[in-house]
Amino acid sequence: MTGKNINGDRQFVSFENNLFFYKRIKSKGNWATRLKIGLATNTPSPFPPFAIDNNENIRGIGNLVKRGSGVWVVNTEYRHTLIEKKWFVLQANRFWDIGSLRQAGENLNTFFKNKSIETRSGVGVRIIHKFIFRAIIRIDYGFSFDNSPGGLVFGIGQYF
Repeated sequence: MTGKNINGDRQFVSFENNLFFYKRIKSKGNWATRLKIGLATNTPSPFPPFAIDNNENIRGIGNLVKRGSGVWVVNTEYRHTLIEKKWFVLQANRFWDIGSLRQAGENLNTFFKNKSIETRSGVGVRIIHKFIFRAIIRIDYGFSFDNSPGGLVFGIGQYF
């Protein structure tokens, strides 16, 4: 994506890519992993394009924690089918999310500093309607590895 910023004096460039991997494990298990990478023009701004939040990136972290001009996130989870009927599926899952954000105006090496990395692990359930595309209701609870609070996540139409 390219464009000009609000006052039109600088060119803006943004790149974002998601890679997904799914693997079936025996008859009722699924392992899913997502790698999200995004970079944008690194100009100091109060409105950089990427965010680490509860719904899109790291479950259990809160509504909107940080915004920045670069992001990397890895989500991995094991989903186990508890009930499968003709039209719906109920799954339990165990997940681990890790990611980091480059604050607008900072160097690229801040991606990998301990203070920038956020990690959560947790459990949840999925209710999936088989005949309606992306009809997924998810409820997850993410636990923190440090002294940060965890949190409950409710999502509609999102796999992760």
